[in-house]
Amino acid sequence: MADILDLEYHEYIEEYKQTLEELIPTIDANKDGFIDLSELKDALDQVGFKLPGYQVREMIDEFQNKQRTSHQGKLNLEEFENLCLDLKSKDVASTFKTVVSKKKISKHWVSHYTDSCPGLAGLLFDDERLEDLMKLSPEAILLRWVNHHLERVGIQRRCTNFQSDIVDSEIYSHLLKQIAGNDADVNLDALRETDLTSRAEIMLQQAAKLNCRSFLTPQDVVNGVYKLNLAFVANLFNNHPGLDKPEQVEGLQAIEETREEKRSEIKSHNKNFILK
Repeated sequence: MADILDLEYHEYIEEYKQTLEELIPTIDANKDGFIDLSELKDALDQVGFKLPGYQVREMIDEFQNKQRTSHQGKLNLEEFENLCLDLKSKDVASTFKTVVSKKKISKHWVSHYTDSCPGLAGLLFDDERLEDLMKLSPEAILLRWVNHHLERVGIQRRCTNFQSDIVDSEIYSHLLKQIAGNDADVNLDALRETDLTSRAEIMLQQAAKLNCRSFLTPQDVVNGVYKLNLAFVANLFNNHPGLDKPEQVEGLQAIEETREEKRSEIKSHNKNFILK
């Protein structure tokens, strides 16, 4: 489900960006490439943001306080577009967070990857079959996956939950570094920061390099918001599992026999999932 949300999120933002690019030329009536800050509220109204006056005034004060030598008191069209995209991203993220918070946790949260089963044998304990692993809850599978990578990193710390254990961003930072490819430039800079909120923001900047930041905020990490953090990890698992596929796995045939049935179920779930 987290993977579905992430796809819906990016598609929605991309569609809005295309709409915005069509609207901006009509807002720049005199074709000088700028929007006067005194007209910012009207400009935002035209692109769908009915913001209260005080909020627009705060934006204007923020822009005026910035050092601008070339166009004091104005926004160029690129700056206006970035402002609108930021507002829309926050709005959509808030909606997606509500959706995630209300959704029941199910196998769909991890089914994008477990449906094809590559590399899952690496998560098995001694004398455990793949079908035994698949009977675990989504949280249990994700916890095992996270700890598998922490072990590969070589650190002693382990994750037992997606609430109190992740508030300091240490587990997330090591996980992101481990599952990222060398060309992703993911680093551990977050661990140099002592303030937990600032550390979470730096960590999420690393997640953004993997296109997996989406709807999670630093506050959600620091506060240990359960479902949002679980969805965040599920999204990482589905898109960057970082598991080596073995040649043979005991129990794989039984999983293969039910794969088509699971795919039909997932397709049905995707069809019925509607973003309100």
